[in-house]
Amino acid sequence: MKAGLLLVAAMSLALGMGVRPEDTIQREGSGQRRAELDKMELKSAPNIWADLSEWTNGDAVTAESSKGKVVVLATWSSFYRTSHSALTELQKISDKYGKDVIVVGVHNAKGWDNAKTIAEGLKVKFAFAHDATGKVRDTVLQVDQDPDFFVIDRAGNMRYTDVVTGSVDKAVSALVKETAEEAAMVPTRLAEASAKATKDASKSKTIVGGVRPGQMMDVSFPLPDPSAYKDAKWPEKNTGQMSASDVQGSALPKPLGNETWLTKQVKTDGRVIVLDFWATWCGPCKKAMPMIDELYKENKKDLVVLGISDESRSTVENFIRDHPHAYSMAIDQQKTVSSALQIQGIPHVVVISTDGIVRWQGNPHQPEFRTVVKKCIDADPGVAARRKAENEYLKTKGG
Repeated sequence: MKAGLLLVAAMSLALGMGVRPEDTIQREGSGQRRAELDKMELKSAPNIWADLSEWTNGDAVTAESSKGKVVVLATWSSFYRTSHSALTELQKISDKYGKDVIVVGVHNAKGWDNAKTIAEGLKVKFAFAHDATGKVRDTVLQVDQDPDFFVIDRAGNMRYTDVVTGSVDKAVSALVKETAEEAAMVPTRLAEASAKATKDASKSKTIVGGVRPGQMMDVSFPLPDPSAYKDAKWPEKNTGQMSASDVQGSALPKPLGNETWLTKQVKTDGRVIVLDFWATWCGPCKKAMPMIDELYKENKKDLVVLGISDESRSTVENFIRDHPHAYSMAIDQQKTVSSALQIQGIPHVVVISTDGIVRWQGNPHQPEFRTVVKKCIDADPGVAARRKAENEYLKTKGG
């Protein structure tokens, strides 16, 4: 881990890196692709219109016809049903914002022959076009999976790239309130804010003094020796009936890593992890969510909660859009970990210490669950090591 406050990193805007203090619009993607998409933001949107053809439900969109409008680009494919739900959501946006917003569907090079039939069945009225060569989707927008959403502001700048489905309406709502002149000033305003944040970040005493209780930091530290974990006073294992293989006292039978994060991926180093296996159709799962959310908020400095569903991305994104909560969400349609755990019933939670060992598992509705999580945090040598490193960093930078 790099040394320093995560707060400072978040405030250092670095234009082209997509980091903005007031920006709550969630994006998809990671690694080199995400970095390339970040570079597109706050710059003039690429002129893709000449590369799209066979416009349906209206005239071809051009740079001139889109001038002064908010433009929403959404990629889809007639043969990929997961992307069809995006068309319904886009139609809602088109109906809601009217002439202030231009919605454009960008169809895959393949499957165009059936596109009109699918769109008519979904009662799509906004314009969509064929990316016959794949240039727009593959080269310009670097689409990795349908649907991907991109939002252009009234000044013609690419404001948001590969937006999470649940954040599209929020992004559009913010941009339609701007005039073209206000939108044009955003890059300058953010550059000024970036310069101020960088200047403030150099004043370590002031920044450190402003760290709020529970705020996550990112300081390097070594994990304790295995003997420290062996001697720790862990909570009692769950001896009741559980709807999965009992792996308490061992590592997960299959490691994490095959998940697709739907929310921002967070640091797990030096923090207890709770995995919550759930589904949108599961009543007890949904009933447990407020309690799990409260547990996370009470301990978010020392705890990472990751909800994992095996449903489609659009299904889960639509659900969490309407049921917001603070902890993280991911999907794994291959059921990598849940299958390895032989989970037969949900919700099922797994509490993992900082050395990767499962310390408790069971149903979050069991009365002891909340207490178990807090006991794990208190007993975990890795949590203690991280706290110590943070305190030493604060003393050094604040002295």
